[in-house]
Amino acid sequence: MKTKLIALLLLMILGPGIAMGGPFLTGNWNGARQRAHDAGIDFFGSYATDFAANPIGGQSQGWTCPGSFDAAVSFNLEKISRIGGCSLYNSISWRYGNSLSSEYIDNEFPVQQVYGGQTFHLAELYLQESLFDQSLTIKLGRLCGGNDFLASPIYLRYVTDAININPISIVYNAFFSTYPFATWGAYLDFQIGSYLFKFGAYNTNVSIWKNKFHGANFTFDSQQGLFLITEWAYLFKSLHGLKGHYKIGGYTITGQNDHRTNGSVPSNYGMYFLFDQMFYVHDLRTDQGLTGWGAFLYAPADRNEFPFFFALGLVDEGLIQSRPHDALCLAVAYGHYSSQLNNSEVLHLRQKLFGPLDLRSKGAETQIELNYWLQATPWFALTPVVQYIINPKGYGTIKNAFVTGIQIELDL
Repeated sequence: MKTKLIALLLLMILGPGIAMGGPFLTGNWNGARQRAHDAGIDFFGSYATDFAANPIGGQSQGWTCPGSFDAAVSFNLEKISRIGGCSLYNSISWRYGNSLSSEYIDNEFPVQQVYGGQTFHLAELYLQESLFDQSLTIKLGRLCGGNDFLASPIYLRYVTDAININPISIVYNAFFSTYPFATWGAYLDFQIGSYLFKFGAYNTNVSIWKNKFHGANFTFDSQQGLFLITEWAYLFKSLHGLKGHYKIGGYTITGQNDHRTNGSVPSNYGMYFLFDQMFYVHDLRTDQGLTGWGAFLYAPADRNEFPFFFALGLVDEGLIQSRPHDALCLAVAYGHYSSQLNNSEVLHLRQKLFGPLDLRSKGAETQIELNYWLQATPWFALTPVVQYIINPKGYGTIKNAFVTGIQIELDL
């Protein structure tokens, strides 16, 4: 029996193309899943785990293996209650395990994307209305802003949390709710031809990040006013099938921003530019090819830990003809610490401590990732990965770290 299981696994991984059909590991539940879909109810589930170790560098060497179970249900209210274009969506998450970055490396950007909110969480819970042949979409309820803004399917190809799900600097700089941390919000988008316009408003209740509430603190208390964001996108496609997306966005927080540098400052804000562009198509009959992408974020240095952040990468999907859904992925992420905040922090420490201090301001942290996304079946993906962290935490006192590992993802 053990030999058969090993042989099956090797067939799934090494066999030409996709070895096993069906989009879900648990199948169609003897037809129940299809019957529920026909009635207007869809179920989704996934599991992901990131094994990672740092044999070289960091504060010490070790390994961790956090994981995440995620589930969601969607009710098509047009089918169920004849409410045209309306749906109800709810998702939950259970995360466990420790972070290699915090336990052993001591760097800023977590190297494992499934770490964060290590407990059971009620995630998104919202009503959605789609109008005018889905040209206009409205969502109201408990929302994760990171699912709609500063996002791209291409970011999900990476293991580092610096890129997956969103460029990470906005999480350090501003109130930005990312999965599984949802807050009260409203979202609207509309499309005109090749242009897509998005607008969002979110409650800034910092309790959403506290695990003790498990995502179920439904108060409307907003400590910093409203988080307002907009993103405008141009969807490009050439005559040769080369697709691209170009996005500009900006956000502001309306309330006072309490910060350690100079007490309260006026509302915070930031801007960003994102793009992805396919440069080469392996087969004109498919969408697989070589795509380059970039993300550039700016925020004021007097109130943000990372006033400048960028990430650049390449994804080559379908590089091997017999495995059209595999992808070779390379990326670099760079976050520059605010010199204004760091200098103020150093002076504050020197006033409290006696004697000279060998303290240096933070510079920048850089991460480089190379991985191979291996789509063994439609519901099973393996991603061997190597990462290199340059100047962890930005002080220059922690050794550069080499990280290796593997990510496993299952669609249940």
